[in-house]
Amino acid sequence: MKKSRTAALSTHLSKRLARRFSIISAEDHFAVSVNGKEITIEDRAYLSKAQLLWYYIRRDDSGDPIQSKDYYLKQCKDNLLVESFEREGIIEIEERTVYVYGWIATAKEPGDLKDDETINRITIMVRGKMAKDNILTSIESTALYTKYLFGEIHADFLDEDDNDDITTSSRQDFFDGDTRYTKLIEFIKGELSIVRRDWENHRGNLGAEEACKYTVINSWYSDLGPDDKSVAKRLFGKINQLTINPEEKKDLFKHSILAFNNLIRV
Repeated sequence: MKKSRTAALSTHLSKRLARRFSIISAEDHFAVSVNGKEITIEDRAYLSKAQLLWYYIRRDDSGDPIQSKDYYLKQCKDNLLVESFEREGIIEIEERTVYVYGWIATAKEPGDLKDDETINRITIMVRGKMAKDNILTSIESTALYTKYLFGEIHADFLDEDDNDDITTSSRQDFFDGDTRYTKLIEFIKGELSIVRRDWENHRGNLGAEEACKYTVINSWYSDLGPDDKSVAKRLFGKINQLTINPEEKKDLFKHSILAFNNLIRV
């Protein structure tokens, strides 16, 4: 490559290479350098954006762990990560057990997922390289939480010497009819239902905290009975899930209280 071009684009190039090839690492004994600077996992700039994290520890073919949770947690920012959840990456395919590893995360705000490319996606990695840019396109969910979603799932069982090659000619997708791929889709759909539940609970709790930062709202909320307080908390949570600026959110809190009071009087 021309040195003048790599000098101007070194940061961008390092990030793109790190994101497309997870095998670039000291533990895999595979090094790549740009302008003499070795690419590391930090160049990916992924998990530093995570507010909530669901991770799947890497296991060998017998199911024994060969990775610790620290591999994922050390890539997160302590002042941003609120909670992490260890999940089981187990898939049953025709009486055979296979394993996935990797992570799914949500960001604090959708805008956090935009740098020199959008990472509002879940990529599928196979044997250390990106095999599908975004599996969310195959799931077709339009729920609000997906705007905060990003992740990386490793599924090496999609490329095995003893089985048919199911990768398309572009090497960036898979044939839909293969059982291995459909089982992976089913697994991710099931995991995303858990992610959605946890995310909505988290945003709901934060919604009440956010609303009660305003003295008048805090006073009103404190005077509610247990049942009304529970309903108000869910209402604040729904507002807090919206991708709007703080002033718009403040107005929604105000109008929701007016509507809530009118409903109680009825």
